[in-house]
Amino acid sequence: MRTSLRRTACAAVVASLSLLATACGGSDSSGKDASGDKPAVTHLTLWAGTKGSREIVEAFNKSHKDIQVKLEEVPDNDTKIPNAVKAGNAPDIAVLQYNQLPKHAAQGELEDISAQVGETVKAKFPESVRQLVTLGDKVWGVPNDAGVMVMFYRKDLFEKYGIEVPKTWDDFKAAAEKVKKADKSLSLAPANLDANLITAMCWQAGATWFSADGGTWKVDIDNEISHKVADYWDDLADRKLLDASEGEALTKQKVDGRILTEVSGIWAGGYMKTGQPDQSGKWAVAPLPTWDRTPASAMFGGTSFVVPEGAKNVDAAVEFITWATTTPEAVKARLAEGTSSTLPANPELAEAASSTFDPAYFGGQDIHAVAREALKTMPSDWAYSPTATTDTRLADAMGKVKAGDIRLSEIFAPAETATVADLKNRGLKVAQ
Repeated sequence: MRTSLRRTACAAVVASLSLLATACGGSDSSGKDASGDKPAVTHLTLWAGTKGSREIVEAFNKSHKDIQVKLEEVPDNDTKIPNAVKAGNAPDIAVLQYNQLPKHAAQGELEDISAQVGETVKAKFPESVRQLVTLGDKVWGVPNDAGVMVMFYRKDLFEKYGIEVPKTWDDFKAAAEKVKKADKSLSLAPANLDANLITAMCWQAGATWFSADGGTWKVDIDNEISHKVADYWDDLADRKLLDASEGEALTKQKVDGRILTEVSGIWAGGYMKTGQPDQSGKWAVAPLPTWDRTPASAMFGGTSFVVPEGAKNVDAAVEFITWATTTPEAVKARLAEGTSSTLPANPELAEAASSTFDPAYFGGQDIHAVAREALKTMPSDWAYSPTATTDTRLADAMGKVKAGDIRLSEIFAPAETATVADLKNRGLKVAQ
């Protein structure tokens, strides 16, 4: 059933992309370098703000004499790429988060690189990840890292208070109650869910916010699964089982050891290591609790390499991207500093990533091994929105949740309404 859904979704995206590309003027994405005379050295520009980008570029330049890459540290490609493409001065390569990629592809701002990397993406990455860069049966990017979700927990305090590692969200709730009963100054988890985290939680629970039948989109953000997730976290917050601190106050709570778990992407382990160094050896990692004991995770963060529309050296750009996402040398260069717990999206590179990360903070546990297994459990029918409206409306609504103006369960309906209206305004068919 999932394969069938994917195919119909892809067909709809093809139609959507065609319409949007026409609206934007489109382009001839032949994938070949614009110049017929290949220079002795091809110079490329990479826009990236991800940690380790400079190191990976330096390693590539040392190992490739015919292609040299210049890094421009751009922390927000999401907003810069549209203007750069319109102005004709986009970089050869850029890094985008997975949730940002569909809208840029739909707006005609990315090169179709199916011919160059289609087989590589199919061979090297699990379906749940490659679907994030594959729209309309065309490949618009290559996965870089995977912010697969896990649960970090204070192993020492779990043992002190006799708490079993939660395997389900019901277990997690019981653990939250037990922690608060043992010491009111402690909380099992923070209450600071943001729009991306609640989106990931809905993905993990089995929601499918975007799908299609033929050429018609179905937008289903305000659904039963989303409400189940929201009601669960609303209940924990209502009962004051979560730490409601924000910003620096929340950081202090973590540093002071008053929060016993961190539900996040695997990348968070590196930040914990540097932000809470005094807790070295006290943390461990476990799979994310699930709703029905069936292993399931989702993505919270993660990036891909893309080639912006109009790039003049597509083949050379793809050579850099392929090297960066498929070789242990690239991963080791990127993570050489040893402070990042990022998991490469390519499972073959997980061991290379582990070799750069000192596991002492997690009591010697190989946290990449946990993440690697979690990566296999992500529902593969998830698709991000082809319009920025969804993320914008959810982010705005989360501000109202934190202010106490609305409940978490009230954020979905306005986001769905606005998304449907936006898609219709773009000339797309939407089932209602």
